[in-house]
Amino acid sequence: MAGTGSRLKARAAGRLVLAGPLMTAWLFGAGQSVAGKAVTVNGPVPAGELGVTLAHEHLLSDFRLPDERPETWAASGRKQPRTPEKVRLYNQPVAMSILGPLAMGEENRDNWLLDDEKTAVAELLEFKSFGGRTLVDLTTDGLKRDPQALRRISEATGIHIVMGAGWYRRAWVGAGIDKLSAADLAKVLVREIQVGAGRTGIRAGIIGELSPEDPDSDYDRKILQAAARAARATGAPISLSIPLGRAEPRAILGSLDVLESAGAALDRVAVGHADQIALDMPLMRRLLERGVYLQFDRLGDPPHVLTLVSDHDVALAVIALLEAGFGGRVLLSQGVNSKIDLKAFGGSGYAFLLEQYAPYARAIKPKGITTDQMRMILTENPRRLLAFAEPRED
Repeated sequence: MAGTGSRLKARAAGRLVLAGPLMTAWLFGAGQSVAGKAVTVNGPVPAGELGVTLAHEHLLSDFRLPDERPETWAASGRKQPRTPEKVRLYNQPVAMSILGPLAMGEENRDNWLLDDEKTAVAELLEFKSFGGRTLVDLTTDGLKRDPQALRRISEATGIHIVMGAGWYRRAWVGAGIDKLSAADLAKVLVREIQVGAGRTGIRAGIIGELSPEDPDSDYDRKILQAAARAARATGAPISLSIPLGRAEPRAILGSLDVLESAGAALDRVAVGHADQIALDMPLMRRLLERGVYLQFDRLGDPPHVLTLVSDHDVALAVIALLEAGFGGRVLLSQGVNSKIDLKAFGGSGYAFLLEQYAPYARAIKPKGITTDQMRMILTENPRRLLAFAEPRED
């Protein structure tokens, strides 16, 4: 990530706008009003064309730590392997023989890398075969986002892909970002949404995945403020993720406070990784009453002895939210972000929601999630979130 600061400054100053990207951006609608439309890697489309949508996925991403320093491990929230056995497991390629330990959460560097376009295309086509139409890829710059590859995958599959923009947690972002203000970062986001990422002319259609751990920290507060400013200026939606294993109410609600105080409309915000709070109805209600979407996006993980909240628990939570009148603010997804999430490596893949979960949730007794309710959750709700609002002036 060396040089992150200089790249960001160049983007904020607009020095990366060249003839090629400008032509590409013009061809795909940059500078035109996109209110009521979703912005995909192939340009704006009417939101009504999105169809069944996965609200939080990763097709190509790199969640490996950028270095092996102890402070990076500490900032990541991961447990550094120290014994010879765990170090050996960490460094070997993903293979059938180690799927068990990886499913139980053991660290493996190769597992965190998704870099095979052919595999992404094959697995995305399976999602399409069950009726899927759109996927939101929330891979951000520090996670090796590849806009051109996303466009190639979209063209190969016929699936709409909405690309994210922003910065992930501090461990994955270079120190250069510390020299930039919230206003600087907001300019970067606005340019990626209105013109395109880097020199590609490929536009982001959502701000996120943002994963604030402490909204009182300089880093998280600045990222949230930048997101709010850019959302206000462009009409783009925002996607947050509650850090896994750290669902602390003060941090979640505090992040919304920062966004709101910086001008973000909370009914344009999705709060993801909500699976881990599926047993906490009071907290879910507090969040939903502020207008956000609640996004359950870790579905399809195989249950094991360490599982605290199961897919069944999530289904029961969604049923309860539907009965409480919050069905219009619920989103579902799988959050594929590692090799073992893919069918090619024994996981559930991108088709799990349509292939397995929807039929299962419908069959729950005495009252499951109906076909119409699932259509609302998978089609109508993401369509409403992803449709750009009219920009608002400062």
